[in-house]
Amino acid sequence: MQPRLLLVAAFLALLVLPEATKAEEGSLLDKMKGYVKEATTTAKDVVQKTRDWMTESFSSLKDYWSSFKGKFK
Repeated sequence: MQPRLLLVAAFLALLVLPEATKAEEGSLLDKMKGYVKEATTTAKDVVQKTRDWMTESFSSLKDYWSSFKGKFK
């Protein structure tokens, strides 16, 4: 290889390296955004399931209490 060609290849590699790093950072940022979005969705699902479970439990307890009180009237 000629020294000039080798120098041009090295210079081009140095120019491309920051762009490749930016692409990786962007990709990492996209992955983190996806992870946060998934975690948020999972947390919302857990909260909703917990809310539903509590509502059903209180409703069941209320029904049980009403039938229990009805036996002693």
